[in-house]
Amino acid sequence: LRCCLLLLSFGCTSATVIGIDLGARFLKVGLIQVGPKGLELVLNEATQRKSASAAGFTLQDERVYGNEAQGLLGRAPKQVFIMSKLLLGQPLDSVAIEDFKRYLYPYNFETDPEFNTAVLRYSEDSTFRGEEMVAFVLSYAKQIAEGHSGSSVRDCVITIPPFFGYLERMALYNAAKIAGLNVLSLMHEGSAFALKFGFDKQKEFTEEPTNVVLLDLGASSYKVTVVGFQQVVGKKNQTTGSMTIKGLGWDKYLGGKDFDQVVLDMIAMEFNEKVLKGKDDVRNYPRAVGKMRKTAESCKDILSANTMYQVGVEALHDDRDLRMVIKRETFVEMAEERGLWARLLPPIERAIAMANLSKEEVHRVEVIGGATRIPQVQATAKEFFGRKTLDGALNGDEAGALGSTLFAAKHATQFKLREFIINDAFPYASSVRISGQNEAAAEEESEEAAESKRGKDKLLFKAMSKMPHKKVIKSTRTDDILVHLSVGDASAGETLEPMALFNITGVAAGYARLQKDEKREVVGKPSVAITFSLSSSGLIDVTKAEMSIETLETYEEMVAVNATDEEAANSTDAEAEATGAADAEAPAETPTDEAADANSTDANGTAVNKTKPIKYVPVQKQRKAIKWITLKSSKEMLGTCQPLSDAEVNKCIKRNADMLIEEKRRRTNAEAKNGLESFI
Repeated sequence: LRCCLLLLSFGCTSATVIGIDLGARFLKVGLIQVGPKGLELVLNEATQRKSASAAGFTLQDERVYGNEAQGLLGRAPKQVFIMSKLLLGQPLDSVAIEDFKRYLYPYNFETDPEFNTAVLRYSEDSTFRGEEMVAFVLSYAKQIAEGHSGSSVRDCVITIPPFFGYLERMALYNAAKIAGLNVLSLMHEGSAFALKFGFDKQKEFTEEPTNVVLLDLGASSYKVTVVGFQQVVGKKNQTTGSMTIKGLGWDKYLGGKDFDQVVLDMIAMEFNEKVLKGKDDVRNYPRAVGKMRKTAESCKDILSANTMYQVGVEALHDDRDLRMVIKRETFVEMAEERGLWARLLPPIERAIAMANLSKEEVHRVEVIGGATRIPQVQATAKEFFGRKTLDGALNGDEAGALGSTLFAAKHATQFKLREFIINDAFPYASSVRISGQNEAAAEEESEEAAESKRGKDKLLFKAMSKMPHKKVIKSTRTDDILVHLSVGDASAGETLEPMALFNITGVAAGYARLQKDEKREVVGKPSVAITFSLSSSGLIDVTKAEMSIETLETYEEMVAVNATDEEAANSTDAEAEATGAADAEAPAETPTDEAADANSTDANGTAVNKTKPIKYVPVQKQRKAIKWITLKSSKEMLGTCQPLSDAEVNKCIKRNADMLIEEKRRRTNAEAKNGLESFI
């Protein structure tokens, strides 16, 4: 891949950008920098390509990250934050928060009174927001990237599931700010995998689309992406590769954690029956749950390749050990009882239908995510598509990070990649409803009402609109405007939920100012044009608002007219005297054509016509003109939960920075101590 990249270093502030595949369970980081190394995967301090998406505090209250934090689950489970991505933008009564309780995570949550999102109660005098806990993980990603590259890192692209809404996306932006990162763009996980796949196999595509289904069963959610790859004509009339996201499906709450819980419950039931004799439940003890969770994750992976596994957990609870055999058959049956296998097909069916494809038109089926290794998951996909085998060209531990890194390089000015066209898509539909702030004086836009299927609401971006994308909505009003934006999963039959209210001001003041202008006559009413943008991150905003109004401008023009006879006579006498004096001094000249025309004669020499002198007089005239006025736009988020304010983000930035300073001090002291001991 390195030979396919042209890396430019001029005019750049940083020669390194990264892509972060932010999973709920694991973290992978890709990096691209100017120089011979090009695109590569970042290795952590243990030279591993993936790290646990975990952060927490030791018993000495020292912050730790990654695998080191994950290792504390059995000893201090309440002090380790895992699956923190699931907390972004979530209220206390959300399914995500309920799942933390249902799956026995030892966290206590409460509602933030200012933003109405769930926060984790860490101690009596300390709470952490979801943005902060994710920022801890992103800080770790930044650190290992800087350690790997030897240079500072700031610009990044972060992967997200396609079902993330505005609050989750904005929360991740804020988490990145807290971690000291600048988000060039967010990117859907499936799109990141697809970009890496397409970039590598570009030469294999033809003019006919190659339809690929990506099945991604990760730790916390299940996503299905249908992508079409083909050769198209790009810039400079040259053939290049392209990818188009055609269909998306998902189950937000089905993931590897559900299958881990099946194994955990099997272990707990065995321990309760054989060791505790039914007098207690080992799941009531957080340390024991932490140990069982680690064992369950390993057991699930081993059962993917073996039909049974000998489980051994030392000192599981009350210094008592556990020894048992778990069979794959029992695991499959228990997962069936919980309805897990039945949830695998609906997202596939939805994505295929959205892409308007039949199963026979799918050329490849790629599986990604740790839970796709479960034989029953693969068997379900094989049966649905009528295949004996599934494709395995993508490395799920690398493709997401490297694909997002390529996307970061496309957004950064210091890199130039081989052309590859990306047609990403936003899964949600959006609509707007325009009203005047003075509704009594507002005039309904009949054309908009006719186009709308729901009264005043007008479709803004349909589901699966290309990202990025812009659209202009026009309205005729004389007062300031309120724009109600609603967003939702229309393809799933959901009602679009109110998301934001945009206040467009300057219409009334501009209209009044023009009406008072004596030099202009206002014709008709103002036409307001509002430009909405759907960014590559899936964020909708008003990027431009302006008003145009037709006017008749009064202006003064000097017009040529003939002088009166008296004026002409006086003018002629004066001219004659002046001419005689001039003739006495100057030699005769041949008359010009213009002079000859002005004093033409007949055959007898008699003057036929003589033009009167020209006089210019001011005349009042009118002309049509379009007057443009730039309007102001402000946004208010609707709904119970709110994104963090800038002031709160700054507080979190300082809190994280103080921790980083303390960590650096500890590292420096430890290195000095080790150096001294080595010297002695």
